[in-house]
Amino acid sequence: MRLLGVDPDGIERRAREHGATVVMPAADHAHGWREVAVRDPDGYEWNAGALLETGDPDGPGGAGG
Repeated sequence: MRLLGVDPDGIERRAREHGATVVMPAADHAHGWREVAVRDPDGYEWNAGALLETGDPDGPGGAGG
């Protein structure tokens, strides 16, 4: 399952608090997103992320990109 537009750092923190396994810690990626991947106690994997604000109007997260 992929959740977009949510705080990946908050998702990671809450996942750890509730016994989920962090598959990929929250990190910025070259494609312009900050993402995290967690596996819940039932074995479902969740990816959550948000678009990075780059300050570049033509780059990822900018008004033109």
